[in-house]
Amino acid sequence: MIFQVLVIATFLLHVFFALAPAEATRLWKTVSELSETERADIDLRPDTPRDPQIPYLPAEKYPFSPPYTAEEMGYRAMEFPHMPRWSVAFADGFGSITSSGFLQQAKTAGGTLSVHADGLAGYLYATPPGGEYCRWLFQDTAPPENYGNQILMVGYRTDQTFSTRLDSFFYSPSLRRVRRMPQPRRDDRFPNSVQTMDDITGRDAWEFSWRVLGMDVLYETVRFPNNRLTVTSAGASGTFTELPVKAFKVKPPPARSGCPTTRPQSSSTGWTVTSSTPCGSRATIGRENW
Repeated sequence: MIFQVLVIATFLLHVFFALAPAEATRLWKTVSELSETERADIDLRPDTPRDPQIPYLPAEKYPFSPPYTAEEMGYRAMEFPHMPRWSVAFADGFGSITSSGFLQQAKTAGGTLSVHADGLAGYLYATPPGGEYCRWLFQDTAPPENYGNQILMVGYRTDQTFSTRLDSFFYSPSLRRVRRMPQPRRDDRFPNSVQTMDDITGRDAWEFSWRVLGMDVLYETVRFPNNRLTVTSAGASGTFTELPVKAFKVKPPPARSGCPTTRPQSSSTGWTVTSSTPCGSRATIGRENW
């Protein structure tokens, strides 16, 4: 019996390691491995000079200028939350994979109202701590069972003493009433999702300590899990199908008039995001540091 158990355990280990993805070529570097050119945009000082009026902010005004301290990179990273910080109407289609391997998808339509000034600078400097800085209104359009659900979220400017980030109000057509939701636990996952409230609304840099560990280069901005072989997806007919992870592909952007059918090239590092549009009347090459 013991021999049989050992044989089965050994077989399972062989299967596990056979399915494990091969280690990718190492792209990241530690600080000691960086070249002089790569270090040119980095300020390795552990302490960033402080703003005399708002002591938890850097002395230099956002968006700063190179070389950047680790803390300034953290503030620049605040520019990339899922929820926009400027007045805009938008459609949001998203999906996330649950712990059981189900691909959950949904669509919403909504709008954002910026109360003081658009963007991160408006959040940092134009909004007093505890003040309202944005309102977001969403209405679910898919899946069908969620159609018509609405949520209003009121965002507040936090600081080191004022920690209330959101007030949320939910409307359900089936209940025909508005309910105020309790304060979200910011690092708790949403039901059947890997996302948290902080993933959606963003994180404030002054809540963390910062230091530079090195640099990593990312060539893929959309990645699918490599810790499972299949994902359960709902088709247009409503049926559920297990699909191999490799079957999921990023849809290429539509070709524009006079442009070759190639995808814009993009890459990012621990403090730099680069993107380019190869052709067209509004061709751009941009560089965003964070």
